Amino acid sequence: MEDSADTTAKIEDLSGSTQAVLYVLGVFFVTVVLVLCTSVFRFLARSLFPSRSQPAPAKRPSKQELQRPEPVAEPKQEKVAAGVSLKQLMRDSKSSKAKASSALPAAGTATHHPLYLNTLKGHVDTVNGLAFSPTGTAIATACEDRALRIFKLEDVTSKSIGFRRKNLTRGPVDVGFGASDDELVAVTKGTLDAAALSMYISKANQKSGEGSVLEPVWEVDNVHAGDAALCMHSRNGVILTCSKKTDMRVYSSRGRQLAAMDTAGLQNHMADLSPNGRFAAAATFTSDVKVVEIKHDKEGNFQGCSKVMDLKGHKSQVMCLSFSPDSSRMVTASKDGTWCVWNIAVRYWLQEDPKQLLKRPQEVPANRCYTHIAYGPGGVIAASIDKTLYLLDAKSGSLVDTVEDAHDAEITCMEWSPALYPLGDHSESAVLATGSRDKKCQVGWPGLQVLVVSYQLSLQTS
Repeated sequence: MEDSADTTAKIEDLSGSTQAVLYVLGVFFVTVVLVLCTSVFRFLARSLFPSRSQPAPAKRPSKQELQRPEPVAEPKQEKVAAGVSLKQLMRDSKSSKAKASSALPAAGTATHHPLYLNTLKGHVDTVNGLAFSPTGTAIATACEDRALRIFKLEDVTSKSIGFRRKNLTRGPVDVGFGASDDELVAVTKGTLDAAALSMYISKANQKSGEGSVLEPVWEVDNVHAGDAALCMHSRNGVILTCSKKTDMRVYSSRGRQLAAMDTAGLQNHMADLSPNGRFAAAATFTSDVKVVEIKHDKEGNFQGCSKVMDLKGHKSQVMCLSFSPDSSRMVTASKDGTWCVWNIAVRYWLQEDPKQLLKRPQEVPANRCYTHIAYGPGGVIAASIDKTLYLLDAKSGSLVDTVEDAHDAEITCMEWSPALYPLGDHSESAVLATGSRDKKCQVGWPGLQVLVVSYQLSLQTS
């Protein structure tokens, strides 16, 4: 009896301490049983009594149907109205050619433009700089693949333009010719992008006895005291180098430094040297452009550099500039959204200021500005933003044409030829060369045809 009483007391004590736990476990067990029963019941109900309103499963497409392409609508042929301008004909031609060649591999729209002429092949990386020879019979390029190339331009429309290649140990930033077609000047980037300047001369190939090779003549290291070079120009025996900071230097064709100048503009965007080698100017962070004269006596001896003019008229920093082929004009483009043409053929020694001939808005996307500009023969001007090329008339100030996707990547450099080339219509014209990050150098946009389009536009508006 005592053992039975002890057992009952223990059970009562145990039930009191675990009552809550047992209750929770019981509820959980009942819930699991109900869920399982409900699932079994629903499965049996769906199997025995299928719903008539349930949509039938979609038919799986066959392999042939999966591979069948969607029909492509035929492009509509646009009719050209009578009396349409030459500019419109050019754009219609560009549009129709682009549509007709939609099945071709991706390429820049420029290759379908009626004024496109040729692509100089052989580059395998970004074309950083380019320059025409003094006679215009050759063009040199500076490529990121650490090579200089010289293309012979006997026929700018030829599909097999050959080139000579000069491999370098450092990447070239820009290139130019010396006083003759046989001299080539290059600015390169070395350790920590420090700039170096070097000259090469074309000599007969002694090993093979055929053709010619580029032999080094001289080299100057640390051109900008360890800073990187932005650009370089070599014209009429004068070499101008410009750093990414505020340094600008002048060298002789023998590699001797003639002058070092501070542009005092916080940052250089670009610089240019006039074709006669007399004037230099830099586009900087300021709104004014300082024009410097590089003085030589009658015997060609260097006499010094001094500021002789200020181009004042912009309201924000100047991004790019260029001298005209005869060195009497300049064009500037600013972040204020305008571009200007200036007459610098003035008597500055009598304190006569340069004259602003025209000021026009840049017809570009909002908050954008020309980054490269080149003044060509006859007053035709080329400018660029990213991949887009703009053709302008310096006399009327009109935008003649906009070539979208002139390259497949950003345009990095451009220059007009100093010589005229024969074209297929028995005419002669200067041409524009452009380099890009798309590893291409293109030649085209004859200035004569651009001016013809501008003339047609002026007749329509008069």
